[in-house]
Amino acid sequence: MAQTMHRTAPAVPATTEQPAQRLRAVLAVNATTSLACGVAGLVAAPYWSDTLGVDSTAWIRIVSAGLVIFAIDVAIVAARAKASLPAAGLAVSMGDLAWVAATVVALFVVDFTTTGWILALVIGVGVLDFALAQLWFRSRLA
Repeated sequence: MAQTMHRTAPAVPATTEQPAQRLRAVLAVNATTSLACGVAGLVAAPYWSDTLGVDSTAWIRIVSAGLVIFAIDVAIVAARAKASLPAAGLAVSMGDLAWVAATVVALFVVDFTTTGWILALVIGVGVLDFALAQLWFRSRLA
């Protein structure tokens, strides 16, 4: 019987750059989606006001403008030097968690349409995912 030797590739040790790269990637997606939602709200505030069941287009515009500012800040954080990434990433995650808390309050206080309620819930869960992923990768930074 011939003995077959299988060679496996040597395990590649995780570099200290890997968590930083992954954190930057999550931050970049967070910035992109925040910017897209913010611009959509600014461009079509009356539509979103009707769709969500929010009486004031001013609130849609205020929240949307805040999202645009947040997106720019998150994009800047994603480009930071590795040494300042942990603190800046934590600040972004805390902002995301504040959004989630505000969403929970809004679900009980605002008289959303069914579509508005579903969108608020889905977006809140998505933002929670960003916060948790960012905190996960931040915790692995050397």
